[in-house]
Amino acid sequence: MIAKTLLLALSLLGQGGDKATTAYTVTITAESPRVAVVEIVLPTTVGGLHMSARGAGQFEDGPAPIRVRCVVDLAHDLEEDWPGGIDGAAYATDWGVFYTGRALFAVPDGQPDDLQVRFDLPDGWHASTPWDRLEGERNSFEVGDETSLTESILFAGDHENVVIEKGGFEVLFALGGSSVIARKDEFSAAADETFAYYVDLLGDAPRPPSDETASRILVASPIRSRPPAGGQTRSSTSCRC
Repeated sequence: MIAKTLLLALSLLGQGGDKATTAYTVTITAESPRVAVVEIVLPTTVGGLHMSARGAGQFEDGPAPIRVRCVVDLAHDLEEDWPGGIDGAAYATDWGVFYTGRALFAVPDGQPDDLQVRFDLPDGWHASTPWDRLEGERNSFEVGDETSLTESILFAGDHENVVIEKGGFEVLFALGGSSVIARKDEFSAAADETFAYYVDLLGDAPRPPSDETASRILVASPIRSRPPAGGQTRSSTSCRC
């Protein structure tokens, strides 16, 4: 599980941040693409800090520092052939790195009302997430709530995106590797067929469960640099609700 395989180091960095915003900066370098440094600036009113109950629960109860620096060392998939699902919730490819939010982000206790995530990435990389982009900022996003932060998936690397939108429902494909990118028309066609199936079955396109204008799914489908037995392509899916 992630709690056993990802190195998490915490250090107090200094004085406080904005009273309302919890701001995350994820830094990945070309020299060490398997290491993600997550810096968190917490609201001054926060009472504590926790990880997702479904992920790594390394934090003990108690007050949270104002600034936290987490170092996530993505190395578990080098040791053995990890399966999909929660046990494969973070892995590296030749084109970038795949994470679930619960592998990266500690969250302030209570109901945080303003969550922002920024990525500092190598040249040629960009981040694909299911979140809304912050206007005028590259690789920066506004996150709706704690569930969206911890249960969404993301891919950061050298890859292409294909976006399909129908009836307020959006599908975002993150495609890495020349063999996968060459099949992007197949992914688009498959999404169209899936939409047509739902419309035929339910009488309308899928609808977001809230007042938001769109519900997004991120599909990250790069082949792993060390593929599982049988050489199958690994793909992952996440829905922001």
